[in-house]
Parts: sequence; structure tokens; C-alpha cells
Amino acid sequence: MEQALRENLRPLQERLTLRVDEVAQLLDIGRSAAYALAQKALTTGTPFTAIRVGSSIRIPRRSFEKYLEENGL
Repeated sequence: MEQALRENLRPLQERLTLRVDEVAQLLDIGRSAAYALAQKALTTGTPFTAIRVGSSIRIPRRSFEKYLEENGL
């Protein structure tokens, strides 16, 4: 539990993965739209990679950054 708290306190730029709500903020979209995008990523592997960790969805930072670059964002 303590490690999970420390992980959440690390600056966003230092973390290897992003949470879906963080992707929503970065893309300036709603939470539901971000979860739909993450679900698509889980099932098809596009537009970026997503992984399930227990009941949570995580998006690898590098995959997300590549998606942003490819779309001129």
C-alpha cells in the first residue's frame, strides 16, 4: 500500500504508465471517451497499447507519446 501511495506521488513525467483518467486530462476529453479509447486499445492494440493490471487499465507512456506524435499533438 505504501509503495502504491509513493507511485501516485511521483511526477507524471517520471512514471512508465498512465491511468485512464490521466489520458483523459492530457487529451482534454471526458472520462467515458477515455475509457472507450482504452477499451479499444485493450482489444485491438490501437491507437496505443493498453494493459490490464488487476481491474485497472494502464497505458504505457511511450506508446501514448508515440500516438500523440503520430497525430501531431
